[in-house]
Amino acid sequence: GDITSASDQNLQMGIKKSIAVLNFDNLSGANEVNFICSAMSEYIRTGLHKLGKLDVKGRSANNNNFKDLDLDYKVEGTLLLERDGRKINVRLVNAKSESIVWDEKYQVRDQQMVADQDTIIYNLLTTLGINLAENEIVSNKSEYGNVENFTLIGEGIYYFGKEDYTAAMRAFDSV
Repeated sequence: GDITSASDQNLQMGIKKSIAVLNFDNLSGANEVNFICSAMSEYIRTGLHKLGKLDVKGRSANNNNFKDLDLDYKVEGTLLLERDGRKINVRLVNAKSESIVWDEKYQVRDQQMVADQDTIIYNLLTTLGINLAENEIVSNKSEYGNVENFTLIGEGIYYFGKEDYTAAMRAFDSV
């Protein structure tokens, strides 16, 4: 799990770093923020997976003991809703040593929510030493669209995780 400049060589040999994206924590207490936290976690998880350069663990990995998964890294995040936008904190942690490798704060307005997720993905990959060609990040913007759809998708994911499938489907059908 150490970050080295050999990351691209490792990828050529089929060696991928393993990573789990934990569900973001809601620091606001508002239920709507739970939905946005779910959407953010899923957006980052899906974006990292689409690149094919990491062994990205699924959402259910959040319920497991990370030591059992033999992870290299985990992504943690928090979201705080404020009057003038959202304050997002994202952290890359070495899963073996629990050392913080990278920690970044973002002040985000609603209309920037989806675009800033791509920036977070890019910054995570850069920190991991994974070089990207221009426009290599496969954006999920078409699926998430605007902040309303982003929140509805997050609501569906949130309720699905709570096994409230009726509420999950109602949210997904509203997108």
